[in-house]
Amino acid sequence: MRRWKKQLLASAAEMVFFALSLIPALASEDVAVGNGWEKKEYTGEEATIRFSWWGDEDRMAATLAVVVAFEEEYPMIHVIPEFSGISGYHELLRVELEQGKAPDLMQIDAKEMESLENANPAWFADWELAGFDFSDYEEAFLQLPVNGSYGEVQLGIPVDLDGSAMIVNEEFSDEIGIDLTEAYSWDDLIEWGIIVREYDDEMYLLCAGTPEIAEYIVTLYAKQLTGKTAFDETEGVLNITEEQLAECFQYVAKLYENEVVPSVDVSAAYDGNRHQDPGWIDGMYLCSFARISEMDEMLKANEEAGWLFGLLPMMEEAMDDGWTADCTQVIALSSGCEHPEAAVLFADYLLNHPDSVSTLGLTRGIPASETARTVCEEERILDESVTQASEIALNYAGLTSDGYWSSDDGKNIVTEAIEQIGSGEKTPEEAAAEVMLRLQELIPSVTE
Repeated sequence: MRRWKKQLLASAAEMVFFALSLIPALASEDVAVGNGWEKKEYTGEEATIRFSWWGDEDRMAATLAVVVAFEEEYPMIHVIPEFSGISGYHELLRVELEQGKAPDLMQIDAKEMESLENANPAWFADWELAGFDFSDYEEAFLQLPVNGSYGEVQLGIPVDLDGSAMIVNEEFSDEIGIDLTEAYSWDDLIEWGIIVREYDDEMYLLCAGTPEIAEYIVTLYAKQLTGKTAFDETEGVLNITEEQLAECFQYVAKLYENEVVPSVDVSAAYDGNRHQDPGWIDGMYLCSFARISEMDEMLKANEEAGWLFGLLPMMEEAMDDGWTADCTQVIALSSGCEHPEAAVLFADYLLNHPDSVSTLGLTRGIPASETARTVCEEERILDESVTQASEIALNYAGLTSDGYWSSDDGKNIVTEAIEQIGSGEKTPEEAAAEVMLRLQELIPSVTE
């Protein structure tokens, strides 16, 4: 028996009471509920559906509250919740899929979903054929495999929204006359870095150390340059050439030579904790890259500054946007579901009904649907700045990085090369030659 079942049976009364306490005033029985959500009538027979997810206690309690509210709204549909921690969740789910015993609705990590779809796409049903309405989701966002689309078939509903943001100190940028809200290139960043140092030699344009340069600059520069991911995962070979990688690293050398970023020695103390950099806290940087889901730390580190969100750098004649908005989790529908109409209604209610959105808050991250984000912003669950950054990220439709390059080993290889270039230990060309060899060695370990 699943561990979650034992927990559920042991404390069912307590959890139901707690769930009920979280439910906001239920909407009226009118079809229109506001914020763009409309109730769809259920035309099927009495149905029971299973919904599995992982998460902490906050997510569990909020989701149970939504289940209770949904069953009051749709008394002919009963939802059996199946929840646990993340440990072992996807391994068990794979076994259930292989045995034909999977839940009707499954919350799945986006990367794990790609792996499961590769194993057997027939495990999952097409959400569009089942009747789910995706009109509230950006089309370009939906088309990415990481967001649930495989061969133009939508097998997953993206639950959350994430992506890269450029955080800009508005006062600083206005003083110097640098505008990141208009389209700009990678070369512009170099020129602006020089301008900032001439304006004040204690200030820098970009708050970034070697991990950020690897994640936000080399990775994106490479995709825009080549129009491909670094590796072809299907063939297990490198797409990027040594010459192309050397060009990426030449750009890194320019960042350090022109003091667009602080030296390796200065930045190293705050690698992985850029919000703790005293220069950032004191307003000595003009801008910084950040993941939308994690940028709150950067904003709160200097609450006196006025922040705005810029566009992201694009190479002239780029072969690919590089930048993209993605999700970390999807909800999939089992192809063996006996009541797909009921499952669609619950998924729609969970992700888009205003009361459900209010109850869930950010327990599953920044909502992917526009309706849900609007509700979160209106109820001050979601800061307006996050909404602004999300809207910018949705304008990009770049390739999702491959698993080899984005693995921990892949990141470490590139980060170490950047450190060697920044410290003058190696030239971009020398670093590129070594990195190519190390990446080739990486392929078997990742494939296994």
